[in-house]
Amino acid sequence: GDEGLSEAIERERSARRLDRALALVNKAEASGTADDAKMRLALHKAALLKEKGQDDAALAALLAVPKDSALYYESRLRAGELLREAGKTSEAARQVDDAAKAAGDDPERKLETAIALAFVDEKRGDTVQAVRRLEALRSQNPQHVALSLGLALIEERRGAWARALELVEGLLKHKPG
Repeated sequence: GDEGLSEAIERERSARRLDRALALVNKAEASGTADDAKMRLALHKAALLKEKGQDDAALAALLAVPKDSALYYESRLRAGELLREAGKTSEAARQVDDAAKAAGDDPERKLETAIALAFVDEKRGDTVQAVRRLEALRSQNPQHVALSLGLALIEERRGAWARALELVEGLLKHKPG
């Protein structure tokens, strides 16, 4: 079944047998699985191709996820990450903007896209904008883990290690786990 297939792919991926994991994905794609399962396979395939250093093929797999898919949001967020890592910040921002539109009214997804855009800002060299973007959100969500950690990462990388430490220590006080 689809769940067992996903587990088998992840098991092969964890064991660093990427070719075997990709073979499972390709076999499943050829077997005529349901559309929703095909989209999940596209996300698996993209992750595997990225791990193999085939970023262009990974990006193509992510961009093949149609707008009406439940996984469109995630595919665009991942595509934005790939493009950002490649230094294609304008294209990355467009993909993250598409993800933001697909997020609808989901507050968690809105925060995820804001964090992704802050990382794009940082990659562009605009760490001031990245920090501003996250600080504004943090004032409304002071205990949000990913938001605080994302801000701490940017602060640390721009040399503001004391601020980064302050953010993480404050987070640990409120959420020791």
